[in-house]
Amino acid sequence: MDRQSLVIMAATTALGANLCWAIAITYLHLAERGLDPARRYLSEYVLTGSGWVMYLAFAGMAVGGAGLGVAMLASGWRGVPLGLVFLAYAAAIGTAGWYPTDPSIFPVLSRSGELHNMAAYYVYRLLVASAVLGLAYGVLRMGPSVSIDWLWMASGFALLVGFAMTNYGWGSFGVGVTQRLFFGGVFAWLTIVSVRLLQTSR
Repeated sequence: MDRQSLVIMAATTALGANLCWAIAITYLHLAERGLDPARRYLSEYVLTGSGWVMYLAFAGMAVGGAGLGVAMLASGWRGVPLGLVFLAYAAAIGTAGWYPTDPSIFPVLSRSGELHNMAAYYVYRLLVASAVLGLAYGVLRMGPSVSIDWLWMASGFALLVGFAMTNYGWGSFGVGVTQRLFFGGVFAWLTIVSVRLLQTSR
């Protein structure tokens, strides 16, 4: 398989996996109305009757991250830093999905809950690193002969805004709301990266 075909296959896999986890999480919001989305975390859906769907969502996130990592690495040396970050994100989100979380109302975490939270800590920061690297790459490409990719820049910025809202005390909306805003930015960012990889590899 040549490099171009590998980029296309990996980016297509990432795009499909990204869409799958977004659909899975949307389904959980509709099917498990007993879980308050304003106060409970997404990972707590594994504790509901539809928990298997959340496991699928975690798997989709891991596959999507791995696909983007491979696609970026295969796209050339410029994609190596971002590709490595996406592969690390895939490993972290896979670990977070492997170890079920505890209910957020529990004062003491189980061993599984501790491992989940530790992996989730790195998930957030690796996604932020991917957005920072991606925005830096977008800025470096600006010039008289290169137009600004507004979707690329806006989606990366949306991820960073969501991270700030989730982690730095902007909790007046509820921790669940800000986390969902963050993953909305994640979905936009990963989708745009996948689409751009497909467009530039053809």
